[in-house]
Amino acid sequence: MELGIEPKTREYDDSEPLKYVVSKNLHRRHLSASQRAMIADQLATRKRGGDRSKVQNCTLTRAQAAEQFNISPRMVNDAAALRKRRAKSPAVAKLVERVNKGEVSINRRFKS
Repeated sequence: MELGIEPKTREYDDSEPLKYVVSKNLHRRHLSASQRAMIADQLATRKRGGDRSKVQNCTLTRAQAAEQFNISPRMVNDAAALRKRRAKSPAVAKLVERVNKGEVSINRRFKS
């Protein structure tokens, strides 16, 4: 406002807000397949919130999350297995941190 510049805006007209946000952010960020798998698992396992009296389109299955993040459902399952083991082992917690930072990839050898 101080500079007198009118911001560019656009009306949101899609019925799937989560899909829209994911698609915009995937193009903006350069994430590895493993990082995308960790995020997809988080989205697929998150709890619903907000006004429960209305229908919400924001919950995803792992298969849907995998499709949105352009990865295989198997990678999302591997991320889920890693996430579940994180609380039981400091070494696995460190591994999850490294995967999230993009330092290592989710690999079949990490699964038990």
